[in-house]
Amino acid sequence: MAAMFEKIMQKFEELEEIRRQKESQKEESHKRNYRKWKGGAKRNYRKKRDADKKNYRKRKDADKKE
Repeated sequence: MAAMFEKIMQKFEELEEIRRQKESQKEESHKRNYRKWKGGAKRNYRKKRDADKKNYRKRKDADKKE
């Protein structure tokens, strides 16, 4: 009985270790992606968003004139 319990606890600890590794990997990738986002992607996103707004306004005004 005790040997079986030990096996189960060992398996549980292995799974827990795997879960911790995956979690830390996720955090690392999140940090890396955020650093990328902070760099150029954020600025490019803003440029594109602003351009889309201008184009939308132009189309809206053109529709009103027709």
